[in-house]
Amino acid sequence: AHVIRDQPIQFSHERHVAGSGIDCRYCHTSVEDSSFAGIPPTRTCMNCHAQIFANSPFLEPVRESFRTGRSIEWTRVHDLPDFVYFNHSIHIHKGIGCTTCHGPVDVMDDLTQHDLERLNILITRHARFTGSTVAERILAEWKKYCPMFRKVMPVEYRRALAELQRERIVEAAE
Repeated sequence: AHVIRDQPIQFSHERHVAGSGIDCRYCHTSVEDSSFAGIPPTRTCMNCHAQIFANSPFLEPVRESFRTGRSIEWTRVHDLPDFVYFNHSIHIHKGIGCTTCHGPVDVMDDLTQHDLERLNILITRHARFTGSTVAERILAEWKKYCPMFRKVMPVEYRRALAELQRERIVEAAE
């Protein structure tokens, strides 16, 4: 099931990425050097919004955050269980783009969680390609771990699943 998270501001990735052409790394500055992509500080928003929609009532929480120095309290969309370690930078440096896991963010108004069936496919694929014992343990005890992922995984894996399907076709032909 897809769950839309309420946020303090209705942020649209579609408007910022597709509409304005902003690269993911402009806001998520730590994605190439850190395990987490990070939430941009308010000053990043204000780089543009000091001039664009500068007086919009809709953006008052952003301006207030900037004036007071208090961070906007975003509701986390992707929150992995404590027993899972994920490093964004390793994936980015291996050429795995944001949309591989997060889906076509440039056309999403609201980010949603991904359904568990597709998550299982990706964990299976990860175990197959990396030999990860953690992934194998999760799969072996899926019913036990599944509830821990209900609040967790990214939105759309069409690209990754299409790649997996192509691999299966190639494997079947060999």
